Amino acid sequence: MHLLKLKPSITCILLILFLSLTYVGTVNGQIGSDILKVENQSDLDNLEISDTINKSIYFIGIDDELDYSRLADIKVINGSLEFYDSERLTKLDFFSNLEHIEGRFHITDCPLLTQIAFPILLVVEEIILINLEGEIEVHLPELSSVRSNLTLHGFKSKSNLENLFPKLTHIGGALSIGKCDMTATGFMQLKSLRHLYLTDNDSLTLIGLDGPFDSLSIGISQNKFLELDGLEEELTYIDDFRITYNESLYLKNPFHAKTIKGSIKVSENSFYTPFIIKADKAGNLSITNNTLIDSTLVDISRNGKVEFRNNAGGDKVFIICPDNCGSIFIQNNSSFNDIYISARFDSTSYLGISENEDLERVAIVR
Repeated sequence: MHLLKLKPSITCILLILFLSLTYVGTVNGQIGSDILKVENQSDLDNLEISDTINKSIYFIGIDDELDYSRLADIKVINGSLEFYDSERLTKLDFFSNLEHIEGRFHITDCPLLTQIAFPILLVVEEIILINLEGEIEVHLPELSSVRSNLTLHGFKSKSNLENLFPKLTHIGGALSIGKCDMTATGFMQLKSLRHLYLTDNDSLTLIGLDGPFDSLSIGISQNKFLELDGLEEELTYIDDFRITYNESLYLKNPFHAKTIKGSIKVSENSFYTPFIIKADKAGNLSITNNTLIDSTLVDISRNGKVEFRNNAGGDKVFIICPDNCGSIFIQNNSSFNDIYISARFDSTSYLGISENEDLERVAIVR
């Protein structure tokens, strides 16, 4: 078995830094005149309630004993709705008529929280749920659009992703899922998404994406077990594509795109299904230090440099490049018996095949 060297991903570091800066800025009292702070019953009683609130509301250190009944009159918050350090809060169900959050919906460090219910919420700018230690039941039956990012980090749920967000079809920015423990497989019928980041999950067994998307960057890193379904629809454009340091990776469908603008990096993974990538045009492709199974297929009409190095396992490697092929390097791999290359080379192309243990046959068709 190929030994994995777990390293923190850039995506994970940036996510943690962002969340840390956000949290510190709040709890250190950086609250301006456009923010309503609620810490006790007196703060609640003094809120000027109407169907539209033109400020953000921050709840800090609240619990179930407060009387939240007046909040049911609020339909629109033209700001953010945020909850921090509420160690004795178990239910967040007192915004029963809220339809729209212009800013972000943010919950962090509420360890006893078990229920989040917004029965008619339709649109929110951003959702951030982090460090919620209990098993969470989320009731957002009408939510259809998150205009920027949806972040789940350190999140546990009894439901799968499809049940958490049953009508969610639009995420304008990134879907980021990290350190989550989902007890059931998840599937989301997303039609719009720009970034997908799956990092350091133990038991996230399925993410489904229905597509097709006009543009998407993908980062999948340090997951102990991940089964990725979807993306069988042809993507129009992939900005960047990185799959690194995953222990058990199941890809039920090939990645399929018209254009992959940035680099493609597939490194330090253990695959339990064949790895297949198809594109009309792509930049440089690097497949290194993986444990592979069965056949590996790279089918790209026009590409830059292809590196296939230091991989183990598997059986056959197919590299197909019918229109315009850059350089191809296949080196220091083991357990592969057959290499098939069907490519159109020009005067600047280079083909290097060397030091591949167990290699028996090489077939090159021009």
